[in-house]
Amino acid sequence: MMAVEQALCFFRFRLVLGGAIALLTFSCPSMAHAYIGPGAGFAFLGSSFVFILTIVMALGTLLLWPLLFIWKKISGKRISKKARARRVIVVGLDGLEPKIAEKMMEDGDLPHLKSLAQTGGYRRLGTTLPPLSPVAWSTFQTGVNPGAHNIFDFLSRDKRTCLPELSSTATERSNYRFRIGPLKFGAGRAKVVIARKSKPFWKILGAHGVTSNIIRIPISYPPEKFAGNILSAMCTPDLRGSQGSFSFFTTRKDVVQARAGGEFRLVSRNGDAITCRLEGPPHPFDAKKEALSVTFTLVVNETDKSATVKVDKQIVILKEGQFSDWIELEFRYGFRKSIAGLVRLCLREVGSQVSLYVSPINVHPENPALPIAEP
Repeated sequence: MMAVEQALCFFRFRLVLGGAIALLTFSCPSMAHAYIGPGAGFAFLGSSFVFILTIVMALGTLLLWPLLFIWKKISGKRISKKARARRVIVVGLDGLEPKIAEKMMEDGDLPHLKSLAQTGGYRRLGTTLPPLSPVAWSTFQTGVNPGAHNIFDFLSRDKRTCLPELSSTATERSNYRFRIGPLKFGAGRAKVVIARKSKPFWKILGAHGVTSNIIRIPISYPPEKFAGNILSAMCTPDLRGSQGSFSFFTTRKDVVQARAGGEFRLVSRNGDAITCRLEGPPHPFDAKKEALSVTFTLVVNETDKSATVKVDKQIVILKEGQFSDWIELEFRYGFRKSIAGLVRLCLREVGSQVSLYVSPINVHPENPALPIAEP
């Protein structure tokens, strides 16, 4: 249907353009006395030929579309009628030692997993060398060893600088530039691609008519197009582009000075109110890539060990030691433009001293700024 709509739109555009040219030609008598050189004549004939050819192509597309649709249905690959199973579900648990799982199943601590093992299929799998999650999952996906899929650890090194970088993704840069006289236009673009080599089994199955739903398999970011659905998991960055950078706001100076990992911010109380500035993703159009931010207010209630958070138009009640539900954030830039994110808050301490934990800023699934799923 999309091809038909595109053809019709193109046909309408050509028809309107041709009508406008004809109207201008016949409505301006003075134009008939103008000299038309051979170059202009060839240009006019060429345009007329393109116009006629476009009409023919549009009509041909409309006439052939039903036949092409039927042929695709007939010739398309399908699951064999001799297949031993019509549907298969594979459950993978990352980092779970099989001896521990088997003991817990026998002791009755994992009744549902034991039922799956008895009614379905259960086998121990060999691991990779080195036995690390990204390496093992890449081998599970592709069926080849690390030397073929090129994932040996969580991190690799930049061959130009020897600095560490994420092994699962690579950034491809390309420059789109053109020149008009002395002026240059265009800018460089960057695209994140998956660094794992070899084909995963779901792409091979899709090519043979078997649809797959791949839910949260590690080393699947960015998600690749195939005949099915995929939701990325491990090594998918947060909205800041990191692998899970939390934020910690506190009135304790000693905690900020002795920090390790994450973002620690020293805040001060103004009565019962504390103003916090949460940094988010970098500005998409700023050359310096300065971070966008959201400001929220924390109102402390020492009596019942709680606090009220006011962010945008949302009001959230926090209890000490308890996580909040997901809170939607909008990092605004430009004219009515924003990047959506999700966080959870946990009031770690409330009293004479106040400490607030903010989870990594997750990509909003309803309005993702990064490709986390396909389609």
